[in-house]
Amino acid sequence: MQNWTYDSKIELIHLPTYSPNLNLIERLWRLMRKKVMDYNYYDTFEKFRTNVLAFFQHIDNSIDELDHEVALKVSSFSSKFSRSIFKN
Repeated sequence: MQNWTYDSKIELIHLPTYSPNLNLIERLWRLMRKKVMDYNYYDTFEKFRTNVLAFFQHIDNSIDELDHEVALKVSSFSSKFSRSIFKN
């Protein structure tokens, strides 16, 4: 990969091996935990499972909150590194 990008306008940026703040799926799991698990107690696994499935079946109800979470984290990352992504 480094040989291919050497002559291109693309600069590789190496991210830490574990960077949940940059991983989109981690933000989805965080939102699911907030909506389903925080301040809730399920006395059976089936009730917990039903609520997790309901969250994903009605994810469109949380799309604004998810968009905000993703945009906030991505914009802070991209503003920091945007100048180094493409070589001039």
